[in-house]
This record gives sequence, C-alpha cells and structure tokens, in this order.
Amino acid sequence: MRRIYIFLLACWTTLAANPHVAAQVDSLLDWSTLANQRIFFDLEDAQSEPLNVIRLGLSDWDMEEIAVLDSFPNLQELDLSQNRFSQLPESLCGLERLQVLRLSENPLSSLPACFERLQNLRVLKLDDCAFAHFPESLTKLQNLEQLDFEGNSIAALPKGLWLMDSLEVLRLGRNRLKGAGLVDSLARLPRLKLLDLSSNGLSYLPPQLGNFYHLEELCLQGNPFESLPEELARLKQLKYLDLRWIPLSVPRQLQLTEMLPWVSIVFD
Repeated sequence: MRRIYIFLLACWTTLAANPHVAAQVDSLLDWSTLANQRIFFDLEDAQSEPLNVIRLGLSDWDMEEIAVLDSFPNLQELDLSQNRFSQLPESLCGLERLQVLRLSENPLSSLPACFERLQNLRVLKLDDCAFAHFPESLTKLQNLEQLDFEGNSIAALPKGLWLMDSLEVLRLGRNRLKGAGLVDSLARLPRLKLLDLSSNGLSYLPPQLGNFYHLEELCLQGNPFESLPEELARLKQLKYLDLRWIPLSVPRQLQLTEMLPWVSIVFD
C-alpha cells in the first residue's frame, strides 16, 4: 500500500507541474486505477502509442475539430469538454469500446447520425451545450447508464426515451421542459435512481411521479411549484429531495417532512 501511495504522489507531482493537465485530473481519473492504466493528456503523445490509449483527456484545448480518433481502437474514456466543437467527426462513432464520453461545454447542437453505434457507452455528458432538441440517436443507446443533459434548451423529451431502459442517472436541469407529458416520457425507465429536473420552469408534477419506485435522489429546485403530489410518499427508496428555491409555504414544508420521514429534504 505504501508503494502505491508513493507512486500516486509521484504521478500527481508530475501532472500538477502542467496546469493544463492538473485542471483535468479530478474530472477524468479514478485515482484507484491510476497505477494500472495509462492516461494521455496530449494528442501527440497519444498518437505515438495508439494501441495503448485507454483514457484520453483533451479538455480545454480550444479545439474546433479532431480527425484522428479512429487511431485509438482501445479507447474507453474520452474527454473533449470545454472546447469549441460545433460538430463531431464521424470517426468518433468507430470507437466501439468507448464507455465514457465527456462533451460538456461545447457549442454542439446536434450529433452525427452514426452516434447510435456507440453501444458500449455507459456515461455521456452533454451538459451546457447548445441543443434545442433532444437528439433521437441517444434513444438508441440502450446500455447508457448516465446521461447529463443540463444547461441546454430542450422543451420536450422524445417518445422513444423509454428505449433507454438502462438509465440510472438522468440530469435534465436548466432546460425548458414543461410538465405536460414529461413524466409519461420518463415513467418507463425502470432503473432510474437519480432524476434532476431543476430550474425548468415546471409548475406542476403529475401523481405518476410516485411510480418511480427505484428513485433515490430527486432534484426539483428552482421550479415554481406551489404544491407537490402526495404520491411522493410511495417513493420508499428515496433518500434525498432537493426543494431549494421553491415557493412552498412553511406548513407545506412541514407536511412534506412528516410525509417523508426517511428522506433528507433540503429547503431554502
């Protein structure tokens, strides 16, 4: 254990010397696997050993395009966040082993039609991009377990969302979603454990929300609810409920606390 600790410390010292690299480390790496996997933070270095590239971190490199992704057939984790991509190359779709893809904070408004070929993808981060519509190709990713789609401008969810039945984490905060049909679109996601609908301007939640029996975390903050459905009491697995910045009266807050004694509820 001591040898591993010394190795990790030495790695961190080397990485931290490059501020461009250090800013990416916490978001990209699982420190427990650092000793066993080679991580590349420079495209030229990666191209020198293409078959050894498992994780590639290219966040905040001010890139608009990248054309060599199909050179890394063993790539499993790719971070292209905080760049200037307005479109993605089709070579991305050839990364058949890709499991984690971070594309946050790019001016993306669409995905290539071949995106559905990424069938091994488990985690996809598309928050703070420029999507006005939910890409239909995402509904074909039937092994996806986590989708971060916060900070876009979508007003509705596709009817085919139910096909994403492996989803456990779905973050949709800071969009323009409305209550009508919203829960119906989500109701057939049987494994959903975390749902974030914060800051969408929602004024109503239907009672069907109580059918999300596996839900453990529900984030509703920043919506103008005046009341919440009593069916929330059916969420026996719920552990955390975020109700900050919601104009609920004090009596209603007390009622919710009594109704959900097993839940950690956060008010203002």
